[in-house]
Amino acid sequence: MKEFVGILRMDCWRAFTSVGFLLAVFGMLLALLFNTSTERAVMDSGEADVLYLYVVAHFQSFLVLYVILAALPYATSFCTDWNYQFIRFAVIRSNIKKYGISRVIICALSGGAAVALGELLFILFFRLNLPLVNTQNPVFESICSTFYGDLLVSGHFIAYFASRIIVISSAAAVFAVLALLISTYITNVFVTLGFPLVAFYSLINLSGQIGLPKWLNLYSILFGTCLETPTASVIYSFFSCSLLCVLLGVLAVRKIERRLEHG
Repeated sequence: MKEFVGILRMDCWRAFTSVGFLLAVFGMLLALLFNTSTERAVMDSGEADVLYLYVVAHFQSFLVLYVILAALPYATSFCTDWNYQFIRFAVIRSNIKKYGISRVIICALSGGAAVALGELLFILFFRLNLPLVNTQNPVFESICSTFYGDLLVSGHFIAYFASRIIVISSAAAVFAVLALLISTYITNVFVTLGFPLVAFYSLINLSGQIGLPKWLNLYSILFGTCLETPTASVIYSFFSCSLLCVLLGVLAVRKIERRLEHG
């Protein structure tokens, strides 16, 4: 156990201090800012608030880049280790299974954390000059009619933002581990980073064709709209995404073991 904790600590340091992690955080922030760049007139009118800009930022298609950004911190680590044969030295210090499990855990945590931190920086950036929520904003009632609007109606403003961030960062963790899994089959950095985006759009198309109930629909789960209430949906989405990370992680670890056993 002590050996595994040491591997985990080393991978954690490598992921969270990497250039990829910083790029993912600020890439997420820039994606959100870009999506609000057309709202200058509203910001100058004095009626804008962080809530309105946050909702606008998440309506724009440019946000889907988060599925790539989540893979930047550590999903390509196996590609690097395999292509440069660093993996041999890593396995000598521990064993294949511990190496793989550590990669999966840190890949999920760093991918989800990068997206969550980007979202938090976006909120803090606008909070410097704007109120968090302006209930007098003409669009406030429209936002309250959305799925998570009940939290705003009841005055739980922080819970609204926290719920949205938990859902998107949980989904980001899934795509990060998916990218890691793909890297165990095709050790190409560009394929590793690009595959989650292909999977995202394939999921959207597939979800529109299969009439599954929301609690089984992956699209609804990843977007946190799978149950009747916001709180229940966030909890269900978080644990469902965690389970998906575990399942994808098991496949990744097994593939890593097979690759090393067969050279």
